[in-house]
Amino acid sequence: DTQTAMNSLIAVGLWKYTGFGIILFLSGLKAISSDIYEAAKVDGVNSWQNLFYITLPNLKGSFSLVGIWGIIQAIKVYDQVVVMTNGGPGTSTLVLYLYAWKNAFSFFNMGIGEAIAFFTAALAIIISVVFKFVLKPEKG
Repeated sequence: DTQTAMNSLIAVGLWKYTGFGIILFLSGLKAISSDIYEAAKVDGVNSWQNLFYITLPNLKGSFSLVGIWGIIQAIKVYDQVVVMTNGGPGTSTLVLYLYAWKNAFSFFNMGIGEAIAFFTAALAIIISVVFKFVLKPEKG
C-alpha cells in the first residue's frame, strides 16, 4: 500500500531524530536563567503566562534550530528510503536524492542527476536562509 509505505518512512524518521530535538530543547530550557522565573513569581505570573511570556520566547533559538535541521533532514533523506522501500511501491516513496541517484546511475543521465542533487542542496540552503531571517533574534 502506497500510503502505508510513506507512513512507515515518516514513523521511522520521527523515531530516528526525536532524541536530537529533545536534547536541543532541554539545553534551551537549561539556558533560561532561574532569576527570570523568580522575578515572574514575585510579580504574580501564573504558570500559563510563565509558559507563553518567558519559556517559549526564550526557546525561539531552539525552535529555529530544530525546524531548520528537521526540514533539511527530511529533504536529504536517502538511506532510509533505499533500505526500507527503494522508492516503491511504484514511485510513492521516491525522494529527491534517490531520484537523482536513479537518474545518474540507473538511467545514466548524469546531467539530470547532478541537476536534481544541486537543486536539492540549493533548496536546503534557501530554507536555512529564510529561517535565519524570519526567526532573527530581537534587538534590545
